[in-house]
Amino acid sequence: MRYKRSTQERSLTSPARTTAPHVKKNVDRYGTTKLGKAAEKGDLEAVKQAYEQSPDELNQPDYAGIAPLQKASLKGHAGVVAYLIKQGCRPDVQDDQGDTPLIDAVTNGELDVVRILLKHGVNPHHSNSNGQRAMDFLE
Repeated sequence: MRYKRSTQERSLTSPARTTAPHVKKNVDRYGTTKLGKAAEKGDLEAVKQAYEQSPDELNQPDYAGIAPLQKASLKGHAGVVAYLIKQGCRPDVQDDQGDTPLIDAVTNGELDVVRILLKHGVNPHHSNSNGQRAMDFLE
């Protein structure tokens, strides 16, 4: 009996997650791309450079399911958030717990990021896997 092999490679740390072979080579041990690292640091020039080199990494999550937009939102890097959305990043992306960039920004009190995300139509009523919405984190 012959079995078909998958045309996609599987992630070593998450057997369910498939990654394109060229993306897999460009990540660290946590699955973070250059774009994800630059977004987390808030380095807009490095984000632009990483995007120009690998535009397919725009929505590429790490092994925990955290995409570059979420990394920037968590840290309050409003300029990076605006740039990523302008390039076509999905503003409603979710991590493995169902948290969105809006939930992350509200949780950390990053009001500039919250404004940008709401301006771009992010659903403020989305619930994560615990049933929590962004509004639930407001004090």
